[in-house]
Amino acid sequence: MKNTFLYIATVILWGSSWISIKFQLEEVAIETALFHRFLLAAGLMLIFCVLFKLPMRFSLRNHGFIFLLSLLNFSFNYFIVYRALNYLSSGTASVAFTTMVLMNLLNVRIFFGKKIEPKSYAGAAMGIVGVGYLFWGDLSTLSLNSDTTIGLILTLIAAYVASLGNMISIRNSDAKLPVLQVNALCMAYGCLIIFLVTLISGHELFPTVSPTYISLSIYMSVFATVFGFAAYYVLLKNIGPEKASYAIVLFPVVAVSLGLYFDETDWSEPLAYGMGLTLLGNAVVLTNFSRIRELYSRIRYRQI
Repeated sequence: MKNTFLYIATVILWGSSWISIKFQLEEVAIETALFHRFLLAAGLMLIFCVLFKLPMRFSLRNHGFIFLLSLLNFSFNYFIVYRALNYLSSGTASVAFTTMVLMNLLNVRIFFGKKIEPKSYAGAAMGIVGVGYLFWGDLSTLSLNSDTTIGLILTLIAAYVASLGNMISIRNSDAKLPVLQVNALCMAYGCLIIFLVTLISGHELFPTVSPTYISLSIYMSVFATVFGFAAYYVLLKNIGPEKASYAIVLFPVVAVSLGLYFDETDWSEPLAYGMGLTLLGNAVVLTNFSRIRELYSRIRYRQI
């Protein structure tokens, strides 16, 4: 029941964040939006850790891995995702980002030596065909200057960076590092990185914004960041990256639905078939078919 709740929470919170980002970027620069997001999130997390006297001392080596996780999942990854959303609709970008599921499989093999099951190749092929179908109109012309192609490349880079961050998170879990304190430090490091980038780029830290922007910033900081990352990293720890990745497979459904509702995403045949193939491919990768066959056999012979 606990893991089911975490799944639902992660899917809804991260699925809804894509459209929220698009609305935020209508008012402020990417760096400013990210600074606001992580300033509030880091502040809340650090206050929580101090109030409940949670241990925050880690070895220099572990601090290095925490900083690396922050660099990958709490700063660099977001710079690229936010940039990609200047070229793609939120729904389209979210579908392309699900390729992180396949990247997780590859990286688990590279960094932890876990073998890739044969079904994963079939699922990967379906996912690649799905993304290819979704973006075929631009890819067929080999136009690297088109907005859609640029957006796709940026999204794929962001997905791989996020996947590398997941590998660091697995390492931190194996080292028994506590999720809440690690997330608090990651957000603080991320906020500092984004603060420096914002100053260097010359963007305002606190420009005049609308009440809608303020509401979205609070939602992104408290729910999508604090609660969203906590839920996902606990899932990674409890059930592993393969099963936790189901949340990534499902959040495009929320993102596309909201994009259609707010007329930010246009429904089309490439979107329908591309999303369908991509989600199906990811489902094939993540589904435990041996378990399904076992349940079927038990039902057939009336063992349950």
